[in-house]
Amino acid sequence: MSSEKEVDLAFLKEFCHGDKKKMTQYIHTFLQEAPAQIEAIKKGSEAKDWSRVKMAAHALQPQAAFVGLIKLKKLLDEIESAATEHNPPEKIISTVTELETTMENGSNELVRTLVTLA
Repeated sequence: MSSEKEVDLAFLKEFCHGDKKKMTQYIHTFLQEAPAQIEAIKKGSEAKDWSRVKMAAHALQPQAAFVGLIKLKKLLDEIESAATEHNPPEKIISTVTELETTMENGSNELVRTLVTLA
C-alpha cells in the first residue's frame, strides 16, 4: 500500500477559512453523494453507455478536487476523456476498478479526517 496520503485538504481549508464545521459539512456531503456517481460510472461502463460514464465522471471531478481527493480526480479525468472517444478503450474498465479502490481509500481517509475535525 502506498504511503502517499489520499487526501489533501489545503483547498478545502482555504475555501472554508479553516472553519472545521463547514469542512465537515462538505466532506459529509461528498461521502453521501459520491458513491452514487461511482456506481453510475461502474454500471455505465459495464453497459458500454459511454455518455452516462462521461457525465458521471465529469460531475464528480470538481467534488473530488474540492475535498482533496487528487488521485480520484485524475482517474475521473482519464475516464471522462476515454468515454469521450467514439470507441473508448477497454482500458476504461480497469480504470473503473482502480477508481473504486481509490474512492474507497479516499473515503476512509476522509472519515478519519472527520474525526480530527470533530
